[in-house]
Amino acid sequence: MDERINNTLKELFERTRYLLEQGEQILNERRQTSARDGTYDKGFDESGIDGNNKDETCHTSSLWGWNYCTTNCKCYAGEGDCDSNDDCHTGYCAFDVGEKYTQDSRIDVCEEK
Repeated sequence: MDERINNTLKELFERTRYLLEQGEQILNERRQTSARDGTYDKGFDESGIDGNNKDETCHTSSLWGWNYCTTNCKCYAGEGDCDSNDDCHTGYCAFDVGEKYTQDSRIDVCEEK
C-alpha cells in the first residue's frame, strides 16, 4: 500500500510541475505579446508613477536590444536587455534568462524580486 501511495504522490507531483511549467510559458508569451503591442500593464514604479501613462520615448533601441534598459531609461518587469539592477524599476535584473522570454539566452531581463 505504501508503494501505491508513493506512486500516486509522484504522479501528482509530475502533473503539478507540468501544469506550472505550462502556466509560466503562457504567462511569458502574454507578457511578450503585450510588451510588443504596448498593452502590458506596467503597474506603478517605486516612485508611485503609473507606468501605463509614463512617456516611453527615452528608449534608444528596440525591446530586447542590447541597450534597451539603462539607468536613465529603466525597464519594467518582463523587459530587457538590462545590465544591472539600476536599469530596472523593479530593482532586479535577472542575468541570462532570455530563453524564458523566447529571446537569446544571453539577454538579461528585469523581473520582480
